[in-house]
Amino acid sequence: YYTHYKLENDRYVEDTISALDAVKTSKKEELKAKRNELANASKEFTTNLLNTFPVDLNINNRSTMHQAYDNHVNASLSTSLTTNWKMADNNYYEITYDEILELGQLMGVYINDLFQHESSKLTEIEACVNDTTCINNITW
Repeated sequence: YYTHYKLENDRYVEDTISALDAVKTSKKEELKAKRNELANASKEFTTNLLNTFPVDLNINNRSTMHQAYDNHVNASLSTSLTTNWKMADNNYYEITYDEILELGQLMGVYINDLFQHESSKLTEIEACVNDTTCINNITW
């Protein structure tokens, strides 16, 4: 058993956990960090118009893209109109509002896939009954 401190009600309190639980917790944090790294990186997506864009996946950019599309549609403008959009490589690309929507959908699918992958790894961790070596061998 290991003694560690956890935050409870703005105070650190002593807590005791088993070695197995400590390894499981550490591996889960490692997987979460990897998911967050991938979910906030850059990734290229290709739209139905066969244009490829290097997209910044961080939450601010995802939100801005969705907001821009919604504002455009709410103004009753054609979604085939274009705008210049700054992408992850710091270059501006001419992109239609339909493509902005599509990129948002592609990003959403990608982010969901990351969560599903992490979930499958958590299932693998739980299957490692009393075996820290098994847990340590799990990789992203």
